[in-house]
Amino acid sequence: MSSEVIEHLDPSDLELYWDIHLGVMQPNLFVVTTPNREFNVIFETLEGSERSYAREGVEYHLRHDDHRFEYTREEFEHE
Repeated sequence: MSSEVIEHLDPSDLELYWDIHLGVMQPNLFVVTTPNREFNVIFETLEGSERSYAREGVEYHLRHDDHRFEYTREEFEHE
C-alpha cells in the first residue's frame, strides 16, 4: 500500500519508485492512492502555487506546496 506518496516525488524519483515497487519487489497486489486534481478544486489552494514539472504546459494550482504534481483520474490511469 502506498498512500499519498507519489505526488511528493520528483520525476526521476517517481520513475525509480515504479521500478522498485513493481519491478524489484513484484507484489501480488499494490494499491496506490494520490490526490485527485479534479476533486481537489473544492479545497483551498495555495495562493500563487502553480508549479508542476511533471505536467509541463498544464497550468493548475497545487493543493499543497510540497506536491510536485497532481493527476486527474485519466492521467493516473495512463501513468
